[in-house]
Amino acid sequence: METNGGELLFISGNGRYVIRGQIADLWHGAMINSYDELIARAGRLDLGRMGVDGDALGALVVGAESATPTTVFIDPRCPHCVQLLEQLDDESLLERHQFALVLLPILGRESQQDALRLSCLAESDPGAAVQALLDGSVADLPLPNAASTCGQEPLQRALVAAQMLGISGTPFLVAPDGRTHTGATDLAAWLAATDHAARTQ
Repeated sequence: METNGGELLFISGNGRYVIRGQIADLWHGAMINSYDELIARAGRLDLGRMGVDGDALGALVVGAESATPTTVFIDPRCPHCVQLLEQLDDESLLERHQFALVLLPILGRESQQDALRLSCLAESDPGAAVQALLDGSVADLPLPNAASTCGQEPLQRALVAAQMLGISGTPFLVAPDGRTHTGATDLAAWLAATDHAARTQ
């Protein structure tokens, strides 16, 4: 809470403890000076500053090469993710935006196998991996040999990153300006809203 004098206080859930003093947002490298600022920063992630790199996570990239990517954590078996990916058929959307699709298999063994199929293929042919994901033909891809490590490292990094960021569900989106969203959404409308907010700040 914020006092009338502008001081920020944290009160424990049972009302027993009050914590007062300066609040630092270590993820953004900034001090928090008001409740509104705290709320605004809570809904943003600066992935670059945090060292979360789409390339290291094996992101499958689609869309405008010159655009700053929107990072989307997806599970290949997640129905809401499928709904989101269907929107990437919109050429006008891809002409204006880039999407870094990070595989995050959290829905069990079949999700893990599908993510491994894609991640392994992406090491040799990223375009084919993107196409398989978008056209729903992931299950037709070969599963790497059990003795192979193909595709495993990016998936492991993605799982660690998701744990660090507190991502518990997919799809999880991070816009270029750091705004986040969990679950299905109208991509064009959501990105237009974040673009508008960025221009008016």
